[in-house]
Amino acid sequence: MDKTNILQELLSKIEVLSLAVDSARERLESSEFPNKEQWLSRMDQYTTMTLKQKELITQLQESSTVEEFDRIVGIINGLSIMMRDDAVEVVEFITGKRNEVSHKDYN
Repeated sequence: MDKTNILQELLSKIEVLSLAVDSARERLESSEFPNKEQWLSRMDQYTTMTLKQKELITQLQESSTVEEFDRIVGIINGLSIMMRDDAVEVVEFITGKRNEVSHKDYN
C-alpha cells in the first residue's frame, strides 16, 4: 500500500472515531449518572486526541523519510489504542462490569 492510500485510510478511521466520540458525548450529555463531568471530560480528551491525530496526518503528508513516516504512524496507532482501551474501561464501569475506573489524563 502506498503512502497516499495509508494516509487516506488513517484519516477515514480517525473521522469514524471522531464521529463516535461526538455521538458518545451527546448521549452522555443527555443522561444523568454519577460523576457525569468526569465522563464528559474524557470525551473532551478523546476529541483532543483525534485532533492531534489529524495534525499528525498533515505532518505525514509533508514527511520525506520512511523513518519519520513510520514514527508518526506509530504515534497515531498508539493514540487510537489508548482511546480504545480507555473506552472499554469506561463502558465496563458505567455498565457495572468494573468496580472502579482509573483516572487517565491524555492531554
